[in-house]
Amino acid sequence: MKKLFNRLAALAIAIVATTTSLSAQLDFENSRYRVEAGITASKISNFGKGENLYGLRVSGQVLVPFQRSKWGLLTGLTLTNKGERSSFYNKTNIGTVSISPQDRTALMYLQLPVNFSHRFDLNRNNRIYFEFGPYLAYALSGKLGDLSLTKKVNGEAPFNPFEVGIGASLHYDYKNIYLKAGVEYSLTKVVNLQGSLARRVDGGTPRYGLGYITLGYQF
Repeated sequence: MKKLFNRLAALAIAIVATTTSLSAQLDFENSRYRVEAGITASKISNFGKGENLYGLRVSGQVLVPFQRSKWGLLTGLTLTNKGERSSFYNKTNIGTVSISPQDRTALMYLQLPVNFSHRFDLNRNNRIYFEFGPYLAYALSGKLGDLSLTKKVNGEAPFNPFEVGIGASLHYDYKNIYLKAGVEYSLTKVVNLQGSLARRVDGGTPRYGLGYITLGYQF
């Protein structure tokens, strides 16, 4: 946990330092605001025998362009489902709760992206945006059957509450209404390898892989 905190702190400091150095070039007066919602499909690598978990995603964002440039800096807050339809070999008990073979591993995360954005102008009404960069996420809640994934069992939470990842997206904008498709991937392990679900990990590092489609409006 201490190592993870140190990594998060180092990443946050790097992001703040980079953002500070770039802020003098940002055109805050021409900032654009977005709201979007859609669906996600996610899995966890090296964890049981899972299938895609489908969930919801809601986001509010601000895009601040660089002066005299088609580049910008995008940030905001996102609520998104992550997990998978876990398929274990048999029913098992962890502590005082039970897990069935087909229970869903489902968590809700609050996510903060810090992305670079590039705009391609096709004509007056049609644009394409390409965006990429890291994100920080915190698990607000999570369940696997009757097991809470964010509360401690035998002194350890089954899932690590903090996640660091990287994502990229492409969206088509027509008169400020846009359709976006994106992907995300964890850089940190998401299952606590010392916790109650450690024996479900298949040797590698468990990470989220997620794809999403959203419909949004840019003010």
